[in-house]
Amino acid sequence: MNNLKFIKYANLHNLEVAFTRNSEIIIGFDDFAAAKKCADELNGIVCYFSRRDGSQYWSYENTADGPLEINDYWLTDDMELYRHDPNWFENYKDFFETVVTDMMENDFTYESLDILVGYIQEIKRFHEKMMALDENEQLLVYNGRLSSVEVVPINTMHYHDFDVKDSVVGVMAFGCHDTEEDEDDNK
Repeated sequence: MNNLKFIKYANLHNLEVAFTRNSEIIIGFDDFAAAKKCADELNGIVCYFSRRDGSQYWSYENTADGPLEINDYWLTDDMELYRHDPNWFENYKDFFETVVTDMMENDFTYESLDILVGYIQEIKRFHEKMMALDENEQLLVYNGRLSSVEVVPINTMHYHDFDVKDSVVGVMAFGCHDTEEDEDDNK
């Protein structure tokens, strides 16, 4: 691929030229179709790339068949993902039937009632956030706390994980992917 043609394409489409150790890559696509179109026009290939925080070079991961899917693979042990689920409240049916009933019958105090009311409000706010999700969004919960929630995409072209790694979908010249030795430099 002609480097000048590569850079002109990126500039014309408001994309970013980045680098692996072996070649330039184009990143910053809004969707997978735009990346595929770029690859077709430049005789390139759509790939997944990653880079550790602080590194100047991206590493080739694999050829891409779609956007990055944010799923349990990306999470640490103290995180959970929730998607739109109209039946989610059913998970709390036992809570209301056992814990609340037991508390009301045995351990009822105004202090315990305040704690219960706060928890029920937290459940309600979480459920409202869940029901407001669009088809490409999900909720990320930290440490099992429904009040510690972030909306994250299900599919995306760029993702920074919760450690120190960026992942993107990009385009590079056909046949220019990094060697395994180069990939190890960024891990």
